[in-house]
Amino acid sequence: SGKSEKQLADEAYQDSIMNLMPSVKAIKDGIAVSDFSTAYEAWQELTETEKQLLWVAPSKGGVFTTQERATMKTPEFRGE
Repeated sequence: SGKSEKQLADEAYQDSIMNLMPSVKAIKDGIAVSDFSTAYEAWQELTETEKQLLWVAPSKGGVFTTQERATMKTPEFRGE
């Protein structure tokens, strides 16, 4: 039995964000310890295309949890 389209899409997605994982880790680690300035700086270093790639819902295989995404939408995260 072959892989489903969803499995193939998930794998393609994981491959496409592989080189972004150091940034993702920096963002996740920063959020985990409430070091938002470091996390936001890592986010800002990404291109718009990379941000769009990463800003996928967790249900669609996105790397950020619902909670992390909620945090990233706050003024605190952006240092406002």
